[in-house]
Amino acid sequence: MYIPNQFKIEDKTIVKDFISTYSLGTLVFPLHFTRNWAVHLPFQWYSKPDGILSSHLAIQNELALEWQKREKISNVLCIFQGPDAYISSKWYQKEDVPTWNYLSVHCYGSVYKVQGDELLHDLQTMLKTYESEEPISLSSYHPKILNQIKGILGFRFHIEEIHASFKLSQHKKQDHNRIIAELEARDPKSKALAQEMRKFLEQK
Repeated sequence: MYIPNQFKIEDKTIVKDFISTYSLGTLVFPLHFTRNWAVHLPFQWYSKPDGILSSHLAIQNELALEWQKREKISNVLCIFQGPDAYISSKWYQKEDVPTWNYLSVHCYGSVYKVQGDELLHDLQTMLKTYESEEPISLSSYHPKILNQIKGILGFRFHIEEIHASFKLSQHKKQDHNRIIAELEARDPKSKALAQEMRKFLEQK
């Protein structure tokens, strides 16, 4: 994606932490080599140092049906989106145009299908990640419930390239305090963006 230099994020630690926080990704793939097909899936880190994410989708999803026919699944795009909000030009000290601030990470890579013990491992890890207080064990499920695993296709997404854009008014340093204050006084999504702005700008 197009990213002006002042908004480009190249620190992989920041990017990986962002994906951990905003882990619902939009995975895009050219279905039947024609139109792009998008699915919204929860992701988790299988190997954070190596840039490998894991997830799964319904076996009847058109994407899963297509992937089952292939040995190699490449040219996959996964998009992770943070909070976004309108930025009014009234919040600037000097006259300028309004804009829209956002955080977005585009990951390009290849998908490798997993099954059996590997799939069970990834599912159990996901339970531990999102049920951190009292993790559920897959072994505690009744066999009839556990049998539903046959209805999903597990996979691991190997990230090969990352484009990360955090558009947070970096070039408006004199206006940061006003922008954050205005966002904090608005809707929950604007408040979330204000929090991300404050956290990111404090790191600079």
